[in-house]
Amino acid sequence: MPRQGRVRNAIMSAVLRVAEAKGVEVCLVETVLHEATNARRDKVSDTLSALGDAYGRASKLVDLDPLYLPSADETAAEWRAELSEAFQVIPV
Repeated sequence: MPRQGRVRNAIMSAVLRVAEAKGVEVCLVETVLHEATNARRDKVSDTLSALGDAYGRASKLVDLDPLYLPSADETAAEWRAELSEAFQVIPV
């Protein structure tokens, strides 16, 4: 499973297409879905916080246009939706 970027990157898209052509379902256990979502939220939160801090410092020195930063929860929900769309989620 990709850790960065999109779920359907070139490699994962190829894997999913081959699996579909062969009639194989690629699955995630629900626990893995939760862990992957939480890991993405944590990574995004740290990264966006650093970006927001840097933007705040830079805006004191130069004129900058407003910057939209999505929340960590928004990005985690998007990641969860991508995973749920790409894989069959198996309840525990």
